[in-house]
Amino acid sequence: VFSTKKVWNESLNKYIYEHKLVDNLVGENKTDIRKALSTRVPEPLRWSHLLTETQLKDIGYTQMDSTPHYFRVDDGTEDGVLWPYARYFSPEEMNALGLWEAMTEVQKVLAAPSSEKNLRKWASKGAKTAYELGFTSQTGHYTIHPGDIQSQNDPEFNKISVLSIQIAMACIRAAFPDRDWDMMEAYKASNASFTMGDEDNCETTNIQVNMTPAGVMVAGTIKEFGHIHFDSDDNPAAFTAMFVVSNLPPDVFPGRFNLTGPRLTCPTPQFGCLVFKGPMPHFATGEGPYPDYIPQDSPLRYRLPTGHRPYPELDPTWAKKRINVVNFPKTSLAKTKNYTDADAVRDQPFVGYYGTMRNKQEQKMFMAIKENIDVLD
Repeated sequence: VFSTKKVWNESLNKYIYEHKLVDNLVGENKTDIRKALSTRVPEPLRWSHLLTETQLKDIGYTQMDSTPHYFRVDDGTEDGVLWPYARYFSPEEMNALGLWEAMTEVQKVLAAPSSEKNLRKWASKGAKTAYELGFTSQTGHYTIHPGDIQSQNDPEFNKISVLSIQIAMACIRAAFPDRDWDMMEAYKASNASFTMGDEDNCETTNIQVNMTPAGVMVAGTIKEFGHIHFDSDDNPAAFTAMFVVSNLPPDVFPGRFNLTGPRLTCPTPQFGCLVFKGPMPHFATGEGPYPDYIPQDSPLRYRLPTGHRPYPELDPTWAKKRINVVNFPKTSLAKTKNYTDADAVRDQPFVGYYGTMRNKQEQKMFMAIKENIDVLD
């Protein structure tokens, strides 16, 4: 589907991976062909251990590292334009970014048995693996209101929502510092976007927490085992940031996350993070007990580098579980309608969603300007 090469980019002054659509596909409908190719799942991606360079090369996948990934897109000019797409952060990099303590706080709340019990009680439709924090929009009516969990206005979950958004935005900004951030701030203001958790957040509207027992991949949580997913409702101008606060035993491989268009994969260890565009195909595979043929000292087992700060100690009686925190941009909240009936949201004291009173007041101001732009003209 894409050609891939690692190149030195003079204007960015760094190495990047550059992906470009392949033009020599045979067939009448190249879009359908590309979609079909993007949904094929090589068997090694399901294996519950790290893959060797040879194994990755055999299936045509690239192991993501600290190098950012861009699409080279045809815009009518000779060279086209670069679009930022994805960047992986290892636990070591997350520590270097100063995010270890914040992730520890989030983990201690979400890994506690009481958190999952409350989430199940508060969530609609008896959700058991995926829980959405934040606001929601009513299909067809463009009304915006707090979701079932946000309606509880629980102080502990409000706190970790703020921390999660701060972690996500730190990673998005570190992933693509060359991005036009003034444009994103202007997008937020002109669209009166609902941005969760912090006034410095210019794109993330919601958080989804995925929880499953350790070693059990459940289809539908983050679209595992061939359930390749396109987040078509995501704002294409913005990024998703998924970080991991799992509480897994050492004999369980933490799994991997796959971006199947440009054929990229990365491990999903505790305190790792992936920044990517949600409308492109993606899914997770591989979590589970290491097979017997992988010895304890094998390099195919995931472990922190020697000498790295250890993971925080959690209560040993807590259930082992996989926990992914997905910070994503919902279009219906990022680009509100002029006739959005958001009075209830704006006037009720749900500072827990906004994170700060300033963020709440700025959104009210942007909405007022948008609704009265004809008067201002």
